[in-house]
Amino acid sequence: MPDPQIGALALVTLLCLGFNFINGFNDAANSVATTIGARAMTVPAALATAALFNFIGAFLSHKVAYTVATGVVEPQFMSMGLIMAALMAAILWSVGAWSMGLPSSSSHALIAALAGAAMAKATVESGSADVFNWSSLGDVIMALFASPFFGFIAGFVVFRFFTRLAHGVFTNVSNFQANRVFARLQLLSAAVMSLAHGANDAQKTMGLLALALFQAGALPKFEIPLWVTILSAASISLGTLLGGMRVLKTVAKKITEMQPIHGFSAESAGTVVIVGASLLGMPVSTTHVVISSVVGVGFSKSVHRTPRDTLVAIIRAWFLTIPATMALAAAIYFVFMA
Repeated sequence: MPDPQIGALALVTLLCLGFNFINGFNDAANSVATTIGARAMTVPAALATAALFNFIGAFLSHKVAYTVATGVVEPQFMSMGLIMAALMAAILWSVGAWSMGLPSSSSHALIAALAGAAMAKATVESGSADVFNWSSLGDVIMALFASPFFGFIAGFVVFRFFTRLAHGVFTNVSNFQANRVFARLQLLSAAVMSLAHGANDAQKTMGLLALALFQAGALPKFEIPLWVTILSAASISLGTLLGGMRVLKTVAKKITEMQPIHGFSAESAGTVVIVGASLLGMPVSTTHVVISSVVGVGFSKSVHRTPRDTLVAIIRAWFLTIPATMALAAAIYFVFMA
């Protein structure tokens, strides 16, 4: 393998691990914010639990990894330069959103960045055909945009279900005994949510790294070796362990007041949606799903208790993500890779 390719592969590897670390750092809020907000676990214990189950979840499947690597841009059109530009753009956007305390979607950022870098590459290589894998790109886009809706509905329905169940067992949902039961149940739901998070989010750069290794001749065929899975799992888990406290505060405190029954309902609802998407091999935004589930729980309690200013700021960041990361990835490709 020529020396320039070794250097490029090393940079792709670092960018993949860096993206996973930042993903875990930002998305710690997804797994544990409701648990912390409901005071079911302390911050260190919740983050440690999330990191452990993130790591385990990364080994459950590679379906999402292959979808990201081959389901957006045609594999034969992918290059290390395209992958590097997309990862750089997604990392820069995620760091910017974190600095403002906004829960952003790493999934939307990465998919949009891949698309932006691919369009830039097609412009440079005028006449290039078969840039996008249109047969699966539509499914990826639909999953990204439909998952928050399902998260909201699931949060609304699941909270109503557990509220009625609790009223059948306890005289008052807010009494000490009910809270103790749901606080214990939330330890389980937080672990399962973290497992689902690892099974979806830890996958997103595995396929890109494996594809770069295959194209450089470092792998005999396009498959994800064990060491790539281990490194990806370790990097997202480390990011989760260190946790983004600014985002945690937004999700745990600023959307809806949390008690254990609310946190358990939101985590259960989010887990169902994320696991379903992972089984289908679809990358979804765990940020979108979890926050939508929390909002669904909040609306189920009372529409008026959901602070609109916080929601507007979060939604604005979501809508900015796609055009911003597409443009950023295209600019990086034009400047550094063309």
